[in-house]
Amino acid sequence: IIYISCNPATLVENLKTLTLTHRIERLAFFDQFPYTHHAECGVYLVRQ
Repeated sequence: IIYISCNPATLVENLKTLTLTHRIERLAFFDQFPYTHHAECGVYLVRQ
């Protein structure tokens, strides 16, 4: 699963469920809109 999120709160909540059956392989932070309060997170999950 490749999960892209712009809301860290919902990302954490969804990862609580997803990590029951998947493990996080990689996580990246993207600042696509410099000088704003927006940022994205990308998570690569693999089934356990």
